[in-house]
Amino acid sequence: MTINKGILLGFVPSADGEVYLRLEQFKGEVKFRVDEIRRPKNSREASRKNRLNCSSTAKEEWCWGNYARGAQYALQSRGNVLSRVGIAYLLAFESANNLSISPTENIEYDRLIENEYLGLRNGILDQSAILLSSHGCLTYMNCKA
Repeated sequence: MTINKGILLGFVPSADGEVYLRLEQFKGEVKFRVDEIRRPKNSREASRKNRLNCSSTAKEEWCWGNYARGAQYALQSRGNVLSRVGIAYLLAFESANNLSISPTENIEYDRLIENEYLGLRNGILDQSAILLSSHGCLTYMNCKA
């Protein structure tokens, strides 16, 4: 079952290679360069420590920016070259860099973000429902195949 809620992510592409993120819910900002090479969180222990540190106010800004860093990692890990900046994660990076990525490829990119970069142990059900569903239509997924 899906709900009619969402998140509005706005972005403005820039040619200088600087990513600047700001959220109303958290203090501070996240900045990084789109042309930097991202590395995944290699161990479960490192991932666990990062999640624990996310509860502190000092680390809160770094933690919410990790999904954008993960989007950069996922696209770069499959050979996509990013030179322009988009702020709203995968779809914004793709739009800002004129990349044509299918919904099924984006499901895999999101899996890379969550499993490899962030070190989470989850599947692809939510991403599949978001990217493959259409208003007024029933989405059927055979998870046993």
